[in-house]
Amino acid sequence: MQHETTDFTINDAYSAYAKLRTRRSCRSFTDKPIDDALLKEIIKTGLSAPTGGNLQPFSIIVVKDPAKKAVLAEVCGQGFIAKAAVNLVFVMDWHRLRTYTRAKKAPFVANRVLNHNIIAYADIMCAAQLIESAATLAGIGVCMIGNIMGSGERVGSLLNLPMETYPILMLSLGYPANVTDKRAPKLPSDVLVFEEEYPTFDEETLLAAYDKKYSGMTAPLPQDETKRAETLAALKESYLTSYSKKETEEILEEIEAAGVMNEMQRRFGIHYGAAGMLKKQEAFFSDMAKRNIIFGPMAEGKELK
Repeated sequence: MQHETTDFTINDAYSAYAKLRTRRSCRSFTDKPIDDALLKEIIKTGLSAPTGGNLQPFSIIVVKDPAKKAVLAEVCGQGFIAKAAVNLVFVMDWHRLRTYTRAKKAPFVANRVLNHNIIAYADIMCAAQLIESAATLAGIGVCMIGNIMGSGERVGSLLNLPMETYPILMLSLGYPANVTDKRAPKLPSDVLVFEEEYPTFDEETLLAAYDKKYSGMTAPLPQDETKRAETLAALKESYLTSYSKKETEEILEEIEAAGVMNEMQRRFGIHYGAAGMLKKQEAFFSDMAKRNIIFGPMAEGKELK
């Protein structure tokens, strides 16, 4: 794809910034395909992202096949993935570097070291975000999918992933079917960006900022007695991870009397249920270990397969 060379002015930059500030996650796509040349330019832009030590420990699988998109939608539990023009699966990839280091007779433990894996995750996020920005500037809608993690074996089989690779993130891309200015509220910059050092916040300031962000967001308890009991039981399990039994009972009595949960109670008690997330963490480590990516206490005494 050829482009005319022009000087990029500060006004051009401000125009691009304004466009990027309108971005929102897109979960509804038209049937219009993305031009192959444009898609290559968007991905090429993402590959210029920063990467720790210039290791580039990731790969991107471009998925357009309808059957594979359907499987990815099922795995992630989000039907719109099958409707996207293309899905980009970002894979943490130590297979490539391990192969090269062995050929060069160099030691290699990156797939067993927390520091390496955290940096690799950051590298993936840098590339994914740059791709999302490039796609947004081209008028293409994007949704980041994080819950592809935990499905290493199934996604690995679907995409023919070798050992020492693991799916971390997916971007679903396509032209938006519904264009709207509505965006999820964000925290104000004065509680996110600080000059020189972290400030000492008073609780009132923080509560006001979060209350404004989540204003009016509540979730009623189910009216059906069985579902209501199940919800309260799930809440109790989550609360016991963070509160005493007495405190848990008191809070649950308040919720039951009010008949509604506030957004934090719903989000961390049910949606991201605290108890379930702790269990999921162990399952996640086990899932990664099956692909020979093992770090933390699990890595002690482990030999490379």
